[in-house]
Amino acid sequence: MKGKEFLLLGLIMLIPVIFVSGCVQGPGMQMIFGSMGQEKEAPPDVLKIQSVTVVPNPPITSNSNFEISFQVVNVGKAEQGDKAAKDVKAFIYDWGLCSPIDSNGNVIREKEIPGIDGQPVDIYPGGAELVTQDFKTPTNEELGNMEGTCPIRFRVEYGYDAHSTTTLTLISQDRLREAARAGESLSVSPTTTKSRGPIKIDLSVDSTQPVRSDMVIPVTVKVEDVGTGLYQQVDTNSLVLTFPSDFDVTCYPKEWIGSAVQSGDSKQVRNIKPITLIQGQTPAIRCDLKYKGPEITNMKTFTVRAYMDYVYKVYGDTSVTVKPTYQPLPFEGSSNEGQASTGTENEGGSESQGTEGGESP
Repeated sequence: MKGKEFLLLGLIMLIPVIFVSGCVQGPGMQMIFGSMGQEKEAPPDVLKIQSVTVVPNPPITSNSNFEISFQVVNVGKAEQGDKAAKDVKAFIYDWGLCSPIDSNGNVIREKEIPGIDGQPVDIYPGGAELVTQDFKTPTNEELGNMEGTCPIRFRVEYGYDAHSTTTLTLISQDRLREAARAGESLSVSPTTTKSRGPIKIDLSVDSTQPVRSDMVIPVTVKVEDVGTGLYQQVDTNSLVLTFPSDFDVTCYPKEWIGSAVQSGDSKQVRNIKPITLIQGQTPAIRCDLKYKGPEITNMKTFTVRAYMDYVYKVYGDTSVTVKPTYQPLPFEGSSNEGQASTGTENEGGSESQGTEGGESP
């Protein structure tokens, strides 16, 4: 009896192991659970503000001149296919109590000072532009005869583009049935790529792949700011989603996204209104795809693409300490002595004139 109980207990403990093993190795389970896929994302940085320098070294005395300089560097790599930053402009826009001056020492009255000669310019991977500007520190009176600081703030604007791709694999219902009967394991690894730049387009197929060809396939799109600068909204018509022409495409919300338009051998969808980023990303855009192409007898892979032009702003700053110059207070005794001396000379002059007058006949 005890032997039968032991055998029964062993079988009960073995059942979960058999069940789990069967799930992992069972036919079609790779397809059911899907694959993690491959995602290739390039770095976010394109332009960086580097080597901020103040000459002479602070603290700087009041009512004197100093120079600030910094470099705008494209940190991309041409050998990796990175592109030029287009229409680069730099501006110095805040300087506190200090005053920007030109080469003749005259105060510049503009609200913003252009920083790059001949801007806008293009900066290619590995290239750089130098920005320099002279300033004059405030007087002792403007400082209140106390040490102060001048915040020097600047920004760099440039044009760039973001593009992403993802793969979508469909399978026919007949092929799916054959695989299940044969105990064949079907595995698909979707590949997603995101280009270099601070703006990323998150493009994903929200279905386990391969997807049955007669199903509606949801694709979600989000624009994200992963850089250190500022990007506030996707401008009208700047976001372009491209789908194979074999699909019917409907995107939501319809107040943001237009209808699909045939363009060559693909269909394109654009945003018809600006889309604001909230906490660094846009709300999700959903596009439903329905395959309408030739019958798929096995499996077929398609590519979905997203592209966007944008202008990005990067900010930088430094603080310049200014100290008042020493001015000795006037010594009152010196002033009195001078007055006494003057009085003596006047008195002497009067006496001399009187004497001269007495001697006159």
